[in-house]
Amino acid sequence: MSDIKVCAAIESDCNDILRFLRESYYPEEPLTLALKPFQQADEDEEFNMSCIKHGTCIIAYAEDDKNNATSVKTSSDIKNNGSEINSTTNTINARNLLGALIAGPKYPGEAEHLMDASNTVKSMKWSKMLKLLSYLELKSNVFENFNCQSAVHCHAMAVHQNARGKSIGLKMLKEFIKVCKNLKYPVITLDCTSVYSIKLCEKLNMVCLHEMNFEDYRNEHGEQVFTPPSPHKQIKTFAKRTDDDDVI
Repeated sequence: MSDIKVCAAIESDCNDILRFLRESYYPEEPLTLALKPFQQADEDEEFNMSCIKHGTCIIAYAEDDKNNATSVKTSSDIKNNGSEINSTTNTINARNLLGALIAGPKYPGEAEHLMDASNTVKSMKWSKMLKLLSYLELKSNVFENFNCQSAVHCHAMAVHQNARGKSIGLKMLKEFIKVCKNLKYPVITLDCTSVYSIKLCEKLNMVCLHEMNFEDYRNEHGEQVFTPPSPHKQIKTFAKRTDDDDVI
């Protein structure tokens, strides 16, 4: 395989990213598989795709994938207002993505925003997920813990099945932190539902703000809401300052 490149996605990548997530993320994502029906809601997909316009999502690709190329910006091409610092771009064959990381900004009041949204969406499954995300936001209390007024939250991350074991996830996380730093966001956060994403965050020495076993999250009737497949048993919320010196 050629050298693996990572960069920030742009809005024209949406269709290819969505196709990639449908193939390499949703079929294995523990939360998606933890509650019937065992597939993502349309509103889930719409939520993730809405993040791309912020310039905080990351894609990975092989450098020689240039057929039907799409222009994308690297972290060095972006500054605080989202405009280009220079005209240098990379080109990729987005249909051959090796990885994708979906993230969007959040602000104080995010927990309430998520809870309000959970009461208006059509999908019962997506509503339950939003309630869980609201709960995790309250418990992690990132804005008070980090004394900040903005952050970027990673909602999804996946690596293609045939490209695993090449540190692509780690490369995307590092680029994610660099991009957010250039956009002047002081903190990034992640709710990790997979043992594999948990290991990645621990490898980057991220701060664990909250952890919870799936079996401990129950509804008003005392019933477990999400039952993911083995080996996934926990949700851990991690955070990291974007100006930490140990991000290379």
